[in-house]
Amino acid sequence: MWAIVPVASSEHTVAEHHVERMLRAGATRLCFVIGPSQTHLLEKFGGAIGFAHVCYTVQAEPRGLNDAIFCALPLIHPDEEVLVAPLDSIWFPEDALSALPRGMMSFLLFRSQSETDPVVLLDDYGYVREIRLEASTTGAWTWRAFKAPVRVLRELHTLWLRRERRDITIESLANEHFRRGGRARGVRAGSSYLRMDSTVDRREALRLMTRVKQDQAVDIGPYLETERAGVWSLGRAQPLPPPGDNPTSPSAA
Repeated sequence: MWAIVPVASSEHTVAEHHVERMLRAGATRLCFVIGPSQTHLLEKFGGAIGFAHVCYTVQAEPRGLNDAIFCALPLIHPDEEVLVAPLDSIWFPEDALSALPRGMMSFLLFRSQSETDPVVLLDDYGYVREIRLEASTTGAWTWRAFKAPVRVLRELHTLWLRRERRDITIESLANEHFRRGGRARGVRAGSSYLRMDSTVDRREALRLMTRVKQDQAVDIGPYLETERAGVWSLGRAQPLPPPGDNPTSPSAA
């Protein structure tokens, strides 16, 4: 499974937060979408993190999340699944992305803590009806990450081109996708998050969020699939290697 880390249009100071969670969810390939002046990130993250391979692609100008995703799309095999998490917040639990199902688009949902958050409206079966960008009431559902098969991302890319690239946000593009018959699940597996902006001290935010995360745990067990589990080693999440490559497996003995 792939993960796209859109750094070019965001602050990269919380990138490790998202990488850690993507690895926990089973990502084995990470694509950092960087700006032309962010070559220092190659030295920072290198070519591998644990068992996960790392690659980079350049977004020439910060044209928003959709453009960043589609910059990485040509690198990914059509049969893959992709995780995407904008770097605008930090959130818990760490393994929440593991709750997102395979085979269709799905959004990781949290209870909204701000009137500026997008509102995700669900139907009675847990499918997303619409994502609204208007002012909302605190406590509504909002999203912080999503997962989709490459075939769905290609459908979104084609739609984006037909609409002359005018959709800057994933919300407006997804809504048009829904109107044309596309579907996405809303998975309410998030417990807490904090939006990151210029008024937030990131080190203090991470410290506070780490302190409260155990009190706000969410049971995502019903969503989990055992073959997507990861191992935790040396303080960094690492997806399980193929059985033949695992020196601790019985078959390797």
